[in-house]
Amino acid sequence: MAKAKIKRKTTGFDIAHRIGTCLLAVAAFPLLYFLDFIYYILDHSSIYNTINVISNLLNGSDETEAATEQSVELTEGYINISKFAEMKDLWFQLGGEKLNIRSIIEREAARPLVIALSFLAFVLVLLLVIFIIAAVSNKKLPLVIISGIGMLSCGASSLVFNVFFAKPMIDGVEGRGLADVLGLEDSFSGIIVAFLSDVVTLKYASGFYAVFFILLGICVWTLSFMIVNAGDPEEKKIKEAKEQAKIEKKKQKEKAKEKKTAKETANC
Repeated sequence: MAKAKIKRKTTGFDIAHRIGTCLLAVAAFPLLYFLDFIYYILDHSSIYNTINVISNLLNGSDETEAATEQSVELTEGYINISKFAEMKDLWFQLGGEKLNIRSIIEREAARPLVIALSFLAFVLVLLLVIFIIAAVSNKKLPLVIISGIGMLSCGASSLVFNVFFAKPMIDGVEGRGLADVLGLEDSFSGIIVAFLSDVVTLKYASGFYAVFFILLGICVWTLSFMIVNAGDPEEKKIKEAKEQAKIEKKKQKEKAKEKKTAKETANC
């Protein structure tokens, strides 16, 4: 006897949830692409102060006077994924080698960045999975689980980026400077980059946080629908029907086992 498939009717709330979830999942991609991805502050004070000291000495000031006139010269900016082509051209002009994944991974200074971005790439894959599930079904629990995993992956990406990539660079750890990450440590441009710019701040910007809050939004959005549907009489009927189906299946297995035992006994 064929078993009737237990299926819940699709309601207007389900359709609204699916459309909203799909739109949120898709929105993450252009936001990450066009919004600022990394925020940085560079300190050029060392070169400016060196020039000031030399200038003051040439003008007749003594060494103590010349050294007291210190200034702070900072440059802040953002790295944007949509402008990567322009940054790549600048990188080549500075003497950078050909870009390829293997050379970047093998570069110790850049390895934490590669790991952090790998976590972020995994998050984007999860967003695609969320979009597909929301587009083809009314299932909500998988969306909550996947969005939760996505948020944890965002946290892991941020941790690796801040602790293992940005902090050593800011602290001036040898072999972890800007020139080492760019692969310019053996070029004249690398010497200039290392001398002119100390990294003061380096962190994820709005594009990254947009992705995180979209995942949080999907999770909260889906949970709210699950809570609303929890009191739905139809949901209770489906749950009861599933429990009954499990009991029937168990009984059928027991009957089949009894028949098999009886048959084996008869053959003996």
